[in-house]
Amino acid sequence: MLAYNVALATTAIAALAGFASGPAEPALIAQMFAGTAALGLCFAGAGMLIATLVVRARSAGAAATGVTLGIYLFGAATAASPRLEALGRISPFRHVEPAAIVSSGGLDAVAVVALAAIGLAGAAAAILRYRRRDLAA
Repeated sequence: MLAYNVALATTAIAALAGFASGPAEPALIAQMFAGTAALGLCFAGAGMLIATLVVRARSAGAAATGVTLGIYLFGAATAASPRLEALGRISPFRHVEPAAIVSSGGLDAVAVVALAAIGLAGAAAAILRYRRRDLAA
């Protein structure tokens, strides 16, 4: 996953430098891809943990997709309502929005570390749960 994001970021920066008529901001583009990688890590760990919690293995993908989509829609709904905007900070998507990265001049390092930590904690918890599970049964 990390190698894919690095390759894609390198390609995007090179393409932008070759085709953009204005100034290119490779650091901001790299930060957008770093945010995407952290978000992917967060949901990969959460998905692994969800897979250990569902009763039927077939429903693991649907459950993980439902959680991801639900969190995204929650973030979108809170962004659309000024009264609920503060509640939207719970959504991991809010912390890596490309427009926010560009407008603020960079990625929030604390948010990236938190997303990565959530993913690693989810993966670690999933591994512990798999070790206790009787897979032969």
